[in-house]
Amino acid sequence: MNAQGLTSVVYQISRIVGPALAGYAIAVASGMLGGSLRGAAVCFLINGITYPAMVTALLLMHPKPMAARERGSELRRKGGRGGLLAGVRYALQSPVVLGLFALMAVQGLFLYPYTTLLPIFAKDILKVGAQGLGWLNTAVGAGALVGALIVSNLGRGRRGRIMFYFSLLMTPALVAFGLSRSFPLSLGMLALVGAGIVVITTFASSTLLAVVPDELRGRVNSVGFMIYFGANYGSGLPAGFAAAWIGAGPTVAIAGLLFLFSMGFIRWRFPEVIAVE
Repeated sequence: MNAQGLTSVVYQISRIVGPALAGYAIAVASGMLGGSLRGAAVCFLINGITYPAMVTALLLMHPKPMAARERGSELRRKGGRGGLLAGVRYALQSPVVLGLFALMAVQGLFLYPYTTLLPIFAKDILKVGAQGLGWLNTAVGAGALVGALIVSNLGRGRRGRIMFYFSLLMTPALVAFGLSRSFPLSLGMLALVGAGIVVITTFASSTLLAVVPDELRGRVNSVGFMIYFGANYGSGLPAGFAAAWIGAGPTVAIAGLLFLFSMGFIRWRFPEVIAVE
């Protein structure tokens, strides 16, 4: 979990710097080219230009092949679908893994809709424009960096409980952000949300790595990522419909309350997850 936290620290630093620079670039480019859409296009262009650096870093990696294990070889002979089904079967037989999958699902469904609606908050609710949107994203990254530092320094013991306490902290923060009309208050609440998201995500991913056997780890992690990203991106559409019906603020606030109820269900149905040391 400590290594996962350190990895997250590097990622979160980019989340702090990137959105702030993007907001500034949009504002400057919009003034020079005339129109916010052209300013956003400049940001996408710069983002595309920087991709070769990432590709180069990947090409420079030369991982050593792992020694083949008997059961792992058997799973490889089954093909992609057989391996994925093996991961699903293992998850259904493990209360900890099943509970972690439930945790990933509710996080994606109820915590991430605010990211879809964040431009509405910046433009129509808080009225801070593109630069303000950049600072809102930076606040999430700053809070996430603090959460990553906390995780990277955690020793063994009561990690499941610490994760649960962070989830309780996030709910009022997300509800307060949804109802806030103050830009500084919104920044503070988003920082708390960012910290909680990183703690939960790192806890789930690191626990999966620890409890799943080596020969099944890739398959089980694939199922977990499918649930996490599927719920994450799949929540955008219902969040958009709800925002059009009752408004972006109430939608985010209700999502926060639903997340709290879901965490209560996980604590009741999967106590093994909360008991993880």
